[in-house]
Amino acid sequence: MLRQIKVADLCKELESKLRNLHYSEDSMRRYSKVFREFTEYAGDCDYSQSKGTDFLVWKFQQLGGFVTSGEHSKNEMYYFRAIRSLAEYYNFGILFRLHDFHGEIVWPEPFKDATLEFLRYEVEYGCSHYPYDRCRFVIKDFILYLDSAGVHDLDGVSPGLVLRFTETTVGLAPVTIAERLSAVGQG
Repeated sequence: MLRQIKVADLCKELESKLRNLHYSEDSMRRYSKVFREFTEYAGDCDYSQSKGTDFLVWKFQQLGGFVTSGEHSKNEMYYFRAIRSLAEYYNFGILFRLHDFHGEIVWPEPFKDATLEFLRYEVEYGCSHYPYDRCRFVIKDFILYLDSAGVHDLDGVSPGLVLRFTETTVGLAPVTIAERLSAVGQG
C-alpha cells in the first residue's frame, strides 16, 4: 500500500528535493506555479495519480488546449513535467532529471520480485548499461500505467492492458517503440 499524503505536503516535499538538486530559478518558478495550482485544485485531498490526471484535464479545458510549440510551449509543458514528477516521486521515490535518477526506485511490492528478477536476468545475460536503464524506464512507465488503470498486482495484468499500454507509444520514434515493446514483452 502506498503512503497517504496530502497533495500540498507532497508538492512541498518534492519542491524541496528539486531545490536541493539546484534546479534553476526559472525551472523552480515554473514547478512552483504548477504545484500551487494543483494544491488549490486538490484542496485537502490525499494525493493519487488520478487526481493529477484530473488536474491536467481540468487545466487543459481551462486553457482551451496546450500549446506544444512556440513561445508558450515551455510554460505549458511544465504542467505535464510537474505532474509526472509528482507521480514518479510518489510511486517510486525517484526524481528523474535528464538521464540521471536521484534516489532508488522503490517498486510497488506486488511487482518488486518479478521486476528485480527480470532485471537481474538482463544483467546476467550481458545487457549493457544503456539498455538496462532503458528497460528500467519502460518498466517504471508500465507500472505507472497499470496504477492509473487500477491494477496493483500481477494477477490484474492482461493482454488487453499490455496492448493499451503499447498504444501509448503512438508518436514516438520507431526505435523507442521497439524498445518499449521488447521490454514489456520480456518482462
